Amino acid sequence: MTDTTLATCPKTAPREWPASLTLALRRDGERTVLARNRHQGPLRVQRPFHPEGPGCCHLYLLHPPGGLVSGDRIDIDLDAGHGSHGVVTTPSSGKVYRAAPTGEAQTQATRLSIADGARLEWLPQDTIVFDNARGVMSLDIDIQGSGRFLGWEMVCLGRAAGQHPFRSGSLTQRLSIRRNGRPWLIERTPIHADSSAISAPWGLDGKPALATLAGTLTHLNDSEQRELLAEVREQLGGWSAGATVTRDLLLVRLLHSDAEALRHVLQRLWQHLRPALMNCAPSLPRIWAT
Repeated sequence: MTDTTLATCPKTAPREWPASLTLALRRDGERTVLARNRHQGPLRVQRPFHPEGPGCCHLYLLHPPGGLVSGDRIDIDLDAGHGSHGVVTTPSSGKVYRAAPTGEAQTQATRLSIADGARLEWLPQDTIVFDNARGVMSLDIDIQGSGRFLGWEMVCLGRAAGQHPFRSGSLTQRLSIRRNGRPWLIERTPIHADSSAISAPWGLDGKPALATLAGTLTHLNDSEQRELLAEVREQLGGWSAGATVTRDLLLVRLLHSDAEALRHVLQRLWQHLRPALMNCAPSLPRIWAT
């Protein structure tokens, strides 16, 4: 290859690798089935599992590249139909790599639709945001009628294991939850590595791992909600965390200096909440044990 040929392929040109996944869960008799599974690019779902019996379908989302570089975009659309019950997780941490000098954002957009009478649990592993990343992540949840949701989003800023802190770059997180088409919770959280919020006590307090857990409580009366909230706060004793119930929606915010420890806290909290929110006993996804 000549120098002239190399000159036509500048190193600063971003590699764009878009990927999308469209899934639909449907109730078929006593069984929840994956009725639609369409993908484009390097994004897949492992075959459905039913470790809890036919009524609950476990799905593992697979992204073989393992992370996002500048210009990459992931789109996930999941529709849980009436009477279905799905548990969705990932086999490992997601990653948002260092951005290219050209600065194109790395984007992941997730849209979850939960029909009346459906139950959906969204339990992905954490997302590691590398130093100098330009990440944009959104989670939009639309719930109809008596549909139920229990799930979380967890992020780790920098790579603690390799002693590579998050000293430059940014991450923008957006969470939107709607019930019957009306806003239930809408928030946008911009995180800039050079912001005082990273280390301030009123911000992240120097803790690089952060998470939000949300669960719907519309099927519980006021007394049951207060009792559950007290139990959650007891579970969180000693952690940098807070729990509230607003308009039948449970919200838990957590901070920690170690992503793995935070993941274990979330898993234990999910196990405690699942019987009340999903009306079934805890059953850890098998992939968590590998």
